[in-house]
Amino acid sequence: MEKTLNLKNNLEKIEIDYFTANLPDLKNISESKAVVIGKWLSKAIDDGFKAQEIKNGQLLPTKAEFAYRLGVSIGTVQNALKYCSDCGCIDAKPCMGTVAKDKNSPKIFNQKVYSKRDAVIVEVKNYIKTEKFREGDNISTPQNIAKIINRPVNTVRQALENLCTQGILKHIYRNSSGKTGWYLISGNFDKETQLPEMQTLVEKTVSELKEYITKHYKKGEKIYSHAEFSQILNVSMSTIHAAFKVLCDEGILRARRGQYGTTVLRMPDEKISVRPEMSIFAPALEAQEYYYQKIQSQIKKIISKDYEIGDKLPPITTLAQMLEISPNTVRKALVKITEEGYVKSLRGRYGGTVVTDIPEEEGQSFRWLAVNPKYALKK
Repeated sequence: MEKTLNLKNNLEKIEIDYFTANLPDLKNISESKAVVIGKWLSKAIDDGFKAQEIKNGQLLPTKAEFAYRLGVSIGTVQNALKYCSDCGCIDAKPCMGTVAKDKNSPKIFNQKVYSKRDAVIVEVKNYIKTEKFREGDNISTPQNIAKIINRPVNTVRQALENLCTQGILKHIYRNSSGKTGWYLISGNFDKETQLPEMQTLVEKTVSELKEYITKHYKKGEKIYSHAEFSQILNVSMSTIHAAFKVLCDEGILRARRGQYGTTVLRMPDEKISVRPEMSIFAPALEAQEYYYQKIQSQIKKIISKDYEIGDKLPPITTLAQMLEISPNTVRKALVKITEEGYVKSLRGRYGGTVVTDIPEEEGQSFRWLAVNPKYALKK
């Protein structure tokens, strides 16, 4: 890890002021904010290389710095960087950061893992070929495609944006005639087979965590924090967080708040022995959240599955009826979601809560059930 940190410290960083001297207009746009920002940043990097003001391998500002200057959420910046990566003008690696890359030069960081989006890109292309869409056809919404190929909506949306950079699709976000959607502009590609069996970064991290737990811990012991494992395995905190969720769902780890931390519930190679009274519980981490945080997660899932950027959410009273909770709890959850940059409140006659960004879908969560003991004893 020290070697990685030293390497990162030796990288020359491009200051945020270099990019924010000419910010993009995010008010009157015909594409999503992520795409507008991605195109703006790609052009800025290309212009920097042409003017010899940017060098290959220079470290870009952090996502938080871009988000603060642009007035958007970190999630929007993340999607914009994915667009830049698709264009070939940046490269990234966990614990190293994002660096500028000349489009004509090879990748700077070589990683033998693929993302879930890569697999979804193949599936969407196969869907287009299977359904025999013609050039100019609207290929349906991300929500419908997600249901067909059984993938998260947000990942499908990212795959569609990638196909736009490849010249296969065109995303008409909003225009004067009211035309919107994803249109096929080039069907000049073959139906592909699935990606070779390779591990995603999260799957690779899960395997490494299991190996580390087997070598260094015993059942019942408290393990290192997310931050410490991030340094040990040289991956990002978000990757560690996702890997911990997998291990909790498998019953290997148990996460608790505060000083208790995360402990080993069973060893990775130990066979699962399910007690009758435990078999009726749905797998979930949701029990560890405060109540309003649970509602916050539910509303974000609703936004991710059923809404697009610019859509207006139902009134607070309607959401309260849908979720069977009090309007005050919904109001608290919406305040947090607004702070995260996913929605904003508009006043006046045409006011309401408007979607400004699409949340990433979260993993499966736990729901604790109150159970009569006599049912737990049934075999």
